[in-house]
Amino acid sequence: GPLTDEEWVEMKEHAEIGARIITNAGLDDVGHWVRAHHERPDGHGYPRGLSEGHTPIEAGIVAVADAYEAMTSDRVYRAALTHETAQTELARCAGTQFDARVVGPFLRGLERQAAVLTPPHSTSTSSWTGSDAAT
Repeated sequence: GPLTDEEWVEMKEHAEIGARIITNAGLDDVGHWVRAHHERPDGHGYPRGLSEGHTPIEAGIVAVADAYEAMTSDRVYRAALTHETAQTELARCAGTQFDARVVGPFLRGLERQAAVLTPPHSTSTSSWTGSDAAT
């Protein structure tokens, strides 16, 4: 089921904890990207509620990759989404939840990867990547 208020607060701490770990390893820039990877262009993200233009594009790259991996992996609270469904969700949320400058190139990259991984006898890559989804 949905997270309790306490669980939600604890879960949101992972961005700050991850940033501290990375920064302590001497990777200050990467720590900033990790800290900001749940910020959203519409300003409704966390930990600071920053909006578009106030976070580095690298944080948007981390956000899209993290979200895609989370959506396409089994979780204790739900089964993995199909690649097609995950891609549709990324496209739908481009510009609000995800940096639109990142979503299009990410989806095109998945299509190129599918073209390389699809067996020669197959006529469709949509079963692996959902390339029929909006990009």
